[in-house]
Amino acid sequence: MIVLLLTSLQSMSQNPDHLTVIKPKEINDVLINPGMGFMTFQRFNGDDLNAGSGWTEGYPIDYQNFDGDLTNKDHPATTIAYWRIYWKFLEPEMGKYRWDMLDKALEVARSRGQTLLLRIAPYGTGDERDVPAWYRKMVGSNKNWKFNSEVNGWMVDAEDPRYAEYFGGMIRDLGARYDGHPDLEAVDLSIVGAWGEGAGSELLSQAAREALESHPRDESPFVFPGREGRQRTRYPKGIDAIRERAGLPPDFRPLHGLRHVYASMLASSGQVDLYTLQKLLTHKSAAMTQRYAHLRDEVLRRASDLAGDLIGQALNGNKPPRAAQQRQED
Repeated sequence: MIVLLLTSLQSMSQNPDHLTVIKPKEINDVLINPGMGFMTFQRFNGDDLNAGSGWTEGYPIDYQNFDGDLTNKDHPATTIAYWRIYWKFLEPEMGKYRWDMLDKALEVARSRGQTLLLRIAPYGTGDERDVPAWYRKMVGSNKNWKFNSEVNGWMVDAEDPRYAEYFGGMIRDLGARYDGHPDLEAVDLSIVGAWGEGAGSELLSQAAREALESHPRDESPFVFPGREGRQRTRYPKGIDAIRERAGLPPDFRPLHGLRHVYASMLASSGQVDLYTLQKLLTHKSAAMTQRYAHLRDEVLRRASDLAGDLIGQALNGNKPPRAAQQRQED
């Protein structure tokens, strides 16, 4: 119950002639506040709502026949219609958007006394909620990335520059078309995780962001383009030059070698456990990561040998080496 009484002690005591005292009638109604409160989900005022606690999301709206009655059974009227749609439906072909779906949703929302709140999710879970088929073909079939939770894992690599280029391109085109639209309440967007809810965001490396942002770019959509800005598919000359300058053997595979060095450095540091290393390398099985276990064992052996040396020197009355002494003081 809401009670609104516009008065004051001063006005009650003096009550000048120009002061009007208003005492609204008490009501038990739910106030329909623009831009806040309840909202319909994948529906509009006057539609039959989902039964029970179930819901639908991510797909084109299944429009119902409207009889002119804006009443929501067992629920209050709302000022916002919330619609979630997967990227694959909005951009079924590269660069070709289904703006007609969004235009219709905006029109219907306005006719039902609502504004539209929109979320465009990059993907959900399962093949039927994947990224657009054309983008899947571009990046390959791998769906096992840094954040590979069975519940809401990454379907594509969030650090792939093509992801930012194409999903980001759709966002830019969306903004150019609908910025300032009077019937669009807000746009809810995220580029990471299932349903666009940001799962695994903590795994995005700041170094990767900064490297991609600082790399010189031209009109090509690729970070490292080939001739005339096209996609680079072969790179033997550059790789051979790097291998020769580094004095590496002819059978050394630089890209695979760099990945191996990355893993070896982390394992031999003694600061990264094998489970974490498995996740960073996106190995499906822990057995694949065990090849680096000997490096971690070597760290433990060196530490054990150092301890043995220090004890032996102490028993013989000798001072430990300066480096060991410094470590003890630290």
